[in-house]
Amino acid sequence: MRKKKLAISPLLFAPFGDPPTVFISEDYSNRKEISTVEVKMVPEPLLLNLAHSDSSFLTFSSDNLYGYSENDSDEPNAVFENSASRMNIPFFLDNEHFYGYFFDHSLRSLDFQRKALRYLLADWIANSGLMPIVHSSFLAVTYPRPSLFDVDKIYLINLERRNERYL
Repeated sequence: MRKKKLAISPLLFAPFGDPPTVFISEDYSNRKEISTVEVKMVPEPLLLNLAHSDSSFLTFSSDNLYGYSENDSDEPNAVFENSASRMNIPFFLDNEHFYGYFFDHSLRSLDFQRKALRYLLADWIANSGLMPIVHSSFLAVTYPRPSLFDVDKIYLINLERRNERYL
């Protein structure tokens, strides 16, 4: 929360072509433009700076809002957004670092999500080589030591061609 904002959300990417949590622009999504921008809707996940003096005005319960109409939505996000707008509290989106991926579980079946996540991890390993899966801008990346598993040499045998030698 070094940004000194009350409500800020990291930009998360949707790996399977699903819509991102908040779309700003192509340059912003591709991180060609790096900044913290104000957005109108509540992005998820949202980080709240509880040390900020205005944080006490935010609520998820409609009972805590004076004059909240019964016709208005009782959904916690709608109530939260209403409490923020009453106090002129803006929401911000940040893409300074790569924060990870967002999986909208309501768009796809659980079986599809499991398969897609396996393919995502396999592609990630294939493209990045042997390295830790977790990417962090705060933790140092460590690589495993090359090993021959206590064997002097390792040979790759093409079993498909092996039958041709006997002919």
